[in-house]
Amino acid sequence: MLFFKRILKAAIKPSASQEKRRSNRYAINPAFPLRSILSLTGRDNFGNALKASDNKGWDWKGQLINFSSTGARMELPPAALAAKGDDCNLKLILDRFQLIIPCRVAHVKEHRDYAVFGLELNLTQSETRLAYRQLVELVALGSSLKLVKNDRTDESHYLVEQYGGKEGARLTIWRDPDQQRCAAFELKVKEYYIRGTAKNKKLQFFTTGESKVMRPLVASNSIEMTRLFQWIIPNLTDAVPADVQDFLKLHA
Repeated sequence: MLFFKRILKAAIKPSASQEKRRSNRYAINPAFPLRSILSLTGRDNFGNALKASDNKGWDWKGQLINFSSTGARMELPPAALAAKGDDCNLKLILDRFQLIIPCRVAHVKEHRDYAVFGLELNLTQSETRLAYRQLVELVALGSSLKLVKNDRTDESHYLVEQYGGKEGARLTIWRDPDQQRCAAFELKVKEYYIRGTAKNKKLQFFTTGESKVMRPLVASNSIEMTRLFQWIIPNLTDAVPADVQDFLKLHA
């Protein structure tokens, strides 16, 4: 099941430049409500493969550390034993969406209280590949934002600062010139715009579409836009100041 049917639409065969961007590895904030489960047969303390009664293996809850277009790193309990080359399934659960990706263990690094698994993902199934690419792009939108402009006043006489990120994402913050408090924001994702103010916590959505003329988004698309915003905000990095993040969270 795709996370987004209208926004973050991904092509079956992305361009070389898109693939290059997605080959980057993106960290996943623990605050992001993504549940990660690795299903594998496992091994005993001597390295021998175990036999699961249902031939599917055991489910181990873990924390996805980061991922790219082809692989992922996951923190698991020390009791989850595996060896390089073992087949497994990565289950990613976000809200009511579940994505199951066949994979194999690329490497395992054991620590005292946990183990880190490197996973090589099998994305040959087209719908799985598209859904996973949406998830990578979603995380990249927030984690790649960096300050590009600040301390300038626009025609509204508010101080404006801007953060730019992957896929042309742009976050604009308007601050009160006297107290420096956040007064309003606009988050641009592709041709879509999400806006909010300190006086009104209700989000407003706009799009330019093919006409390049700004217009309010139809209500039927607002659900996806709200979901997009709520999932981008937890993955913002320290490049976005804490007071800005708190301001955005009030609208999420």
